[in-house]
Amino acid sequence: PFGAGRRICPAWSLGTLHVNMLLARMVHAFKWVSVPDNPPDPTETFAFTVVMKNPLKATILPRQKS
Repeated sequence: PFGAGRRICPAWSLGTLHVNMLLARMVHAFKWVSVPDNPPDPTETFAFTVVMKNPLKATILPRQKS
């Protein structure tokens, strides 16, 4: 989405940094638990890229501040 070569988006590095920081903060702030009736299924299927055959479902719980 950021282009390539000489016409690459100048904010590419900033966008990548923000996505990484968002993911890190979500992992830090929430407890991620698989749905009890639907355990993770690691089988794959081919689309434009390799994707999970059945999407991962999780329950997100806020962590208790200590």
